[in-house]
Amino acid sequence: MPRRSALRYVLLAAALLAPRTGLAQRARIVGTVADSATGTRLAGAWVRAVAGDSTVATALTNSRGRFRLSGLAAGSFTVMVARIGYSPLRIPSVASSATGETELAVRMTPRPFVLDPVVVSATLSEETSLATPAAVSVVPRSSVLRQAVATPIDYVRTVPGVDYSQKGLFSTTFSTRGPRGVTAEAGALLLLSDYRYVSIPSLGYNIAGFVPNTPDDIERIEVVRGPAAVIFGPNGRRGVVHFITRSPLGPAETSLSLAGGQRSWADGSFRISRRVTPSFGVKLSARYARGNDWTYEDPVETALRAQALATGARADTLLIGARREVAKEFHTEARADWAIGRGTTLVSTASFVQATGVESGSDAGAAQSEDWKYLAFQTRLTHRRLFANLMYDGSNAGNTYNLRSGAILRDDSRLFAAQVQHSSEWRATRLIYGGDFRWTIPRTHGTLNGRFEDQDNVRETGVYIHSTTALSPRLDLSAALRLDHHNKLADEFFLSPRAALVFKPGANHALRLSYNRSFEQPTPRGIFPDLAVAPLGPLPFSIRLEGSAGQGFSFDRSCGGLCMRAPAAFTGGSTGFLPADATLMWPAVVAILKAQGLDLSALPAPTKAQVGSRLALLNPATGTFIPVTAGDVKDVPAIRRVVESVFEAGYKGFLNDRLLASVDVYYTRANHVFSTSATVNTPNVFLDPATLATYFTNFMPAGLAQQAASGAASIPVGTISPKEVPGADLLIFQPANQGGAYSFWGADISLSYDVSRNLSLGGSYSYASKDSTDLGAGFGQLLFQAPRHKGNVTLQFQNENRGIRADVRARAVGGFGVLSPAYVGRVKAYGLLDASVGVRLGWLRGAWFTVDATNLFDHRHAEFVGTPVLGRFIVGRLQITL
Repeated sequence: MPRRSALRYVLLAAALLAPRTGLAQRARIVGTVADSATGTRLAGAWVRAVAGDSTVATALTNSRGRFRLSGLAAGSFTVMVARIGYSPLRIPSVASSATGETELAVRMTPRPFVLDPVVVSATLSEETSLATPAAVSVVPRSSVLRQAVATPIDYVRTVPGVDYSQKGLFSTTFSTRGPRGVTAEAGALLLLSDYRYVSIPSLGYNIAGFVPNTPDDIERIEVVRGPAAVIFGPNGRRGVVHFITRSPLGPAETSLSLAGGQRSWADGSFRISRRVTPSFGVKLSARYARGNDWTYEDPVETALRAQALATGARADTLLIGARREVAKEFHTEARADWAIGRGTTLVSTASFVQATGVESGSDAGAAQSEDWKYLAFQTRLTHRRLFANLMYDGSNAGNTYNLRSGAILRDDSRLFAAQVQHSSEWRATRLIYGGDFRWTIPRTHGTLNGRFEDQDNVRETGVYIHSTTALSPRLDLSAALRLDHHNKLADEFFLSPRAALVFKPGANHALRLSYNRSFEQPTPRGIFPDLAVAPLGPLPFSIRLEGSAGQGFSFDRSCGGLCMRAPAAFTGGSTGFLPADATLMWPAVVAILKAQGLDLSALPAPTKAQVGSRLALLNPATGTFIPVTAGDVKDVPAIRRVVESVFEAGYKGFLNDRLLASVDVYYTRANHVFSTSATVNTPNVFLDPATLATYFTNFMPAGLAQQAASGAASIPVGTISPKEVPGADLLIFQPANQGGAYSFWGADISLSYDVSRNLSLGGSYSYASKDSTDLGAGFGQLLFQAPRHKGNVTLQFQNENRGIRADVRARAVGGFGVLSPAYVGRVKAYGLLDASVGVRLGWLRGAWFTVDATNLFDHRHAEFVGTPVLGRFIVGRLQITL
């Protein structure tokens, strides 16, 4: 090879192998962006590196709040950080090193009105409300501080899509998107306090007063509207309400709140938060509140009380109709946070609640709770991408009793639960996977679960996987699948999928399209009830609510047709099966008529060949018996899960940097649902009036025979009872009202406008296409017990410099019908105006005085059937924070 050519190749190789100065000097600025008040990592923040007047690198923070500015030359830059809802941040003189990375920890200050907060309740992981594949609303801490409420759930009454009804000072019912019960049922809406379930384990009721957090505890309240079961399991059928509290690892703080107002209202609370070491903090909070509740007279209670007094009961000891005027609550919570190391935090909480008041949510009528106690423990661990959660809830009903029967209600139910979740990322896909376990131990001492008391423990297990894939910079695909197991259902396993597309045409806009198959597993209250609802007048029958332990009911037809059971008082002690022949109980009929003044004892007993028998079913709403045939008596299948398939389209975005608009439209198809028209499912056996009148004409004039036959034929002598239930009581089968289907669509629309730094205007409107539906042949009617139309407008003012904050809240709720075993009626439409004004007391450090008025114009109205008429409620509150 010629020397010149060889030299050329050597020089070329040297050039290729030599260090390239320009590349070696390229560097990166990396870091995290978080909320300055809470430390929550912020996704979707826009980070820029600026040199002079030119932007040389940009990045968006990911789901964990991290960013990377790459390809920078060595030198000094200004880093600009911007995010909707936060004040823009400018960090000058950030040096990038030619030898590697420069790390930044950025803290952004929220604006007075945060429009796009970070949420965790949709997928149990941090993401912005724009990016989440569900409809989410947030009640911020600023709104909590402006209102003086009786229970924490009152803060969500103006959230779009929430159906909220106040039943007393502390009693409420609330749900989202669809039918609701007289009491807020945990199966339809999951209530959480710092990731812990808040419901009575045996009953599955969400009791708002059992949320143990004081107003000073609450950081924010997240409300997920729509199916959440794929992540949270059986109790997230239509949404989640999640109270998230403040960590004691923040600044040391002591706060005190004192309030008083109408209805002899007295309310006091405190919160003490301290860092014991830089990595370990503790918090203690407590609250006591009492007031004279609005009064309500239940006509059924009044009649039953008068009947009991007439038969010799003492007025001072009789519990029927004995309502207490004073309602009160005490709750306290202790919490310890330990930042063990980088990315690892351990949080332990213990809380206790004691409550007295009237709760009108029972199938058997209202209950007077006396010192009902609720104890909870929780420990949760976060280690980088791992989340583990252990919890215990314990309930003790104290001296609680039913106001219609006077029966003592005992509840010592327990719940043990565990959750574990982990996440990982692979290329453009983020995976979240986990599982949960719930063990419910009802322990009602026979007062609710009767003969099932020793077999009513329930174990529920679920596993899930959720993925989010960035198909492009603007399009995300979310998919999830969950498998659940229930140890008491005949159909033990259930699979629920979810799929969603989130399209972001711009940084501040998101379009969402999703499909969810959600479900609600029956609570122990639905599987194991065995309790008396009401007596059947003076006769030896009782109307009972009856469960099947998940197995269903079947009728005995081996008696030449249907078999019946008769009360022991009619048979001399036997309660075995007999042919459905009313003439067998002739001595009992004669005895009853004799007590009423008609003596038929001289007549010979008729035979079934002489007098026939008929079947009739009691209608609890009217108190009359409806004729039925033997062919109408059907075996009842086992109780099942309620299943909902939901298609949803949504938009959320900023029309400018101050105006946030949200529109959600959804279609729901539900199967295996329960009707609200609870009916007695076991017919009674009667003497046939026509053949009995003919028989009587052999012994008396025709007119008298007709009258005697009419009286005798109105007496039930037996009940077509199932094989699974002993006794002759009339039974309401919980599973028998299940099996129908319905569909409806609805929409939630909301606007939030940041008029200025100090003034915000917001409003929402929610619509449902139905408030009742026919479930199909044999399944009865379903009333949603919620309005088709509701809306609100809120105006908020806040000027921290001058120490003034105020808001005005206008609410309008359409009318709706109510139909339950205990309550039937209609709630009239109503509109209310609420207002509050707060001023900072300059002469007392950290002090605010707030006056809050609910129903400012004293519009007298009832928000649910069977509850008091409500009026104006004004409270003044002094808050001091040191």
